[in-house]
Amino acid sequence: MKKFVSALLTVVATMSISVAAFAVGSVTDTGVQLESNKVTSSNGTSITVKSENTVSTEVKEKLEKNVSAVLGSGKELVSANYQDITISEGSLKDGETVTLTFKVGSVAADSTVDVLHFNGTAWEKVTGKYDPNAGTVTGIFKSFSPVAIVVSKTANVGNNAGNSGSQNNSGSTAPAAVKSPQTADANMVAVAFGALMTAGLGAGFVSRKKK
Repeated sequence: MKKFVSALLTVVATMSISVAAFAVGSVTDTGVQLESNKVTSSNGTSITVKSENTVSTEVKEKLEKNVSAVLGSGKELVSANYQDITISEGSLKDGETVTLTFKVGSVAADSTVDVLHFNGTAWEKVTGKYDPNAGTVTGIFKSFSPVAIVVSKTANVGNNAGNSGSQNNSGSTAPAAVKSPQTADANMVAVAFGALMTAGLGAGFVSRKKK
């Protein structure tokens, strides 16, 4: 019986690790595009930027495993688009900013669009605004590197569906909703643990009857 319990705990631990690894990146949306790679800085400097899908899993984890800390309490991710943006021509001086525009399409009325920047340690919101008519969102940057365009909503919205803000869209088309990785992980592990524990108790009962 002791061997069975030990094996049971090993299986549960393994499943927890594998589920967590699978969940990272599960909300990735590859449809968001940079509207133009040629922009002008706040000081009138012409700058050319390039965007690549090379953001690491480790950096994505810092958002997807800390959604409430980054986006606000009670928020869950619907989708996230990650881009590694760098300057290919020109440069930004201290104090200069650049406004980038991303094509995101329409989102549900109960969802919010945010533009995030990874500062080397954590994700942070940048000043921006979603335009539901144009299907675009802007972000004002002082520096580049990993950027994320995220769609989120308040968990169990209920009566808040009618609320609107400067970033909410009144359109009817929404990206496919995905549970936050934290919620999905916990539910899957709990179900698996319950099933395995039931099997373990059954095996123990049969073992006692045989004795």
